[in-house]
Amino acid sequence: MPGPRRLLDPCCGTGEPAAQIATAAGCDAYGVEINTDRAKAAKNLLSKVVAGNLFSVRARPGAFSILYLNPPYDFDAEDGRTELSFLKHTLPYLTPRGLLLFVVPQKRITPESPEFFPLTLKI
Repeated sequence: MPGPRRLLDPCCGTGEPAAQIATAAGCDAYGVEINTDRAKAAKNLLSKVVAGNLFSVRARPGAFSILYLNPPYDFDAEDGRTELSFLKHTLPYLTPRGLLLFVVPQKRITPESPEFFPLTLKI
């Protein structure tokens, strides 16, 4: 991946996974966390953390070379699944040919799951 490498974790919690991946990849890590206590802890590990709702945050398209996505797994009124909402919102922030690390618990993979996996191919 040419240019500066940046990782985005849109549900960063206290920041440990993003920090470990960023260290291994040699890049800066950015996070968004809705819980203020967890966001405060993440600020000790990540380059930049926004304490707030991901869906209120905007980034330049293609700003991140790595997207680490481990969202809440629940139902969403708009897209049906919360993880799909997170994927749709953050995927444009991934640079072309970037790396998507999408954590999906095995029990959430259903016959309907392939409906949103092709989105990763449209980068």
